[in-house]
Amino acid sequence: ILTSGWNIVAGYSGQINLGYSLFPAIGAFVSGLLFMKERWLVYPQTAWLASIPTLPIPLLIIIGACVATITGLILGLVLSRLGGYFFAMATAVLPIIYINLSGIMSPLTGGWEGFTLTDGVLHPTTIGRYYVVLVVTIICLVAIYAFEKSRFVAFMKAVRDDEDLASSIGINKLKYSLL
Repeated sequence: ILTSGWNIVAGYSGQINLGYSLFPAIGAFVSGLLFMKERWLVYPQTAWLASIPTLPIPLLIIIGACVATITGLILGLVLSRLGGYFFAMATAVLPIIYINLSGIMSPLTGGWEGFTLTDGVLHPTTIGRYYVVLVVTIICLVAIYAFEKSRFVAFMKAVRDDEDLASSIGINKLKYSLL
C-alpha cells in the first residue's frame, strides 16, 4: 500500500518526498494512542482524553488517517514553495523532527521504543489478522487503481512534466501537487 502511494507521489506528481513514511507513521501512532487511553493520564493537560469512551478499531484507523492527511496538507502548504532538491531536503528532515518530539514526550509516546498494542486488537487469531490485512490491502489497491484512471492523475502528470505549460492552460499547480 505504501509503495503504491509512493508511486503516486514520486511517479505521477514528480515530487521527491524523502519523508513520505512520516504520514503513515503519524496515522498509526494517533490510532494507537487513542486505543491505549491510559497513556493520556501522564500529562494533566491531556488527562481528559482518557475519559473518552473506547472507539471501535475501524473508526480509530479512520481518525488516524484523517490526522495524517491534515498533517500532510499543512506541511504540503508550507513546503509547496520549495522545489527540487530543496523540497527533498526539507522533507528528509521531517521524520527526524518527529522522532525527536517522540523522545521529548516519552511518558506519552513511549520514547524511542514507542509502545506496543495488546495482542488480538484486530482479530484474536493470527489467521484472522491476516484476512483483515488482506481485505484492507485489496480495498486500497482497487481504490488506487480507480484513482490512476482518473483525470486527476492526468493533471498531476501535466504539472510534473511542465509546470509553466500546465499553469498556462489553467491547471492549478498547488492543487495537484498537494494530493
